[in-house]
Amino acid sequence: MEPLGFGERLLRFVFVGPDRRIIKALSEVPVAKRASPGLARDLMTALHGVVAEAEDQLAVAFLLTRPGRGGPTADDRQWSALLSRAAAEFGVPVEPFFMANDERLVAVEPARQVR
Repeated sequence: MEPLGFGERLLRFVFVGPDRRIIKALSEVPVAKRASPGLARDLMTALHGVVAEAEDQLAVAFLLTRPGRGGPTADDRQWSALLSRAAAEFGVPVEPFFMANDERLVAVEPARQVR
């Protein structure tokens, strides 16, 4: 995904088929810096409907794009954790979560839950 550099924070996603190819065009949703449980729930409700109706087994790949530099932040990890939990709750298969900013494209490990 070149060139890097983003003016706003977006959650981008695509459907990936069993052959690992992108099935549907890239979609994007503007998101806040802080992870939103309501948005995650609404998004997974819609994605579950698409995945359930598909003839082939689909997974969803997420990419959080945002302005800035450096590696994944705590907020990026919170988005990764929230979307991972919501996907599991709604039965939506997902690929690893990625983040891109003005200088990097990297996988993001979900934030660890503190007990």
